[in-house]
Amino acid sequence: MGEFVGIDPRGAEQLVQQMSTGKNVLASTRHGLETAIAEAGEAWTGQQGVTPMHRSWAFFDETQRDLKWRMDTLKQMVPTSGNGLMSVIFTFGSENEAARQGKADAAPIAEALRKHEIESSVESWRKVTAATAVMKGKLNDPAYAAAVLSALGPEKFRALFMHWMKNRGPAMDKGLSPNAIKEGRETLGPLAEAYANAERAGRLGEEWQGPFMKATQPGVLTAIVAMSKPSTKLLNQVALKVLGRPLTADLPTSENWNLNVLVEAYDANPQALQTLLAQNKEAAGWLLHPQRVRMSGISGFEGKVAGVLDKALKPGAGVDSVREQAWVNIIRGMGAKDSPW
Repeated sequence: MGEFVGIDPRGAEQLVQQMSTGKNVLASTRHGLETAIAEAGEAWTGQQGVTPMHRSWAFFDETQRDLKWRMDTLKQMVPTSGNGLMSVIFTFGSENEAARQGKADAAPIAEALRKHEIESSVESWRKVTAATAVMKGKLNDPAYAAAVLSALGPEKFRALFMHWMKNRGPAMDKGLSPNAIKEGRETLGPLAEAYANAERAGRLGEEWQGPFMKATQPGVLTAIVAMSKPSTKLLNQVALKVLGRPLTADLPTSENWNLNVLVEAYDANPQALQTLLAQNKEAAGWLLHPQRVRMSGISGFEGKVAGVLDKALKPGAGVDSVREQAWVNIIRGMGAKDSPW
């Protein structure tokens, strides 16, 4: 049985900000006070020297980190957080406990992967699946998810996807079909959720940011998107990786399931597409290029693109200023020199 937690999100966020202010005040006065106390020696009027100040800063810091962890976890469990008290049952009693368990659960996954790389059998992959299944029910805690990823590291994490995808045609390059995604979710789903949840909470290390995106095949990235609920930031990072490739990389030798995954993800989160089109001036040209649609190889893909664009850009959708900028970029792109339109 986990810990019952009740939090007022708005009040908690205000308290976190207030504690940050308190820490900043203490930090800005710390050096001067320490110097003055040291110089005054026994003549210092206070009775306890710098100790209370250090304890105050440590109290603010520890309490702030604990409250932030609780808020991060609450947001994973109740994505549409509103006002007033919200209550959930946490899997872990503290951030440290969650991190310890994440590290412990990653070890059998790494060991199962090591053995599978030697044996490469159906049975050895079943053991990988059994090891990743242990994560289910714990992934709403971003500290746990981040600890699993940290213990595995980007190379092993990527290898788990690649081993499953390597015998599925051009999957690592062009992505997985809906049926393949459904099949792979049993083993890879918890890993994808761990990545998405840790990323959403801002708990991924630097090695999981740009370097991971750059080194990871498009099909692996879209598999992560398809098997999780990615943040707007993560979804758009993957989209730029997929859409930014030359059109020649998407020759119609097989279906480009990467595009299908992106469109389905944007259908679930049209504001993310609105943001992408507003923030990146080239994104509209990449997505809407006539050859992109024609060479997708996916039945009804043009209609899917039209539908998700309508969701993202119709009057009243999302934020007015963002939607307007998205339209500006689309119009400018269509009227640009050498435009395919």
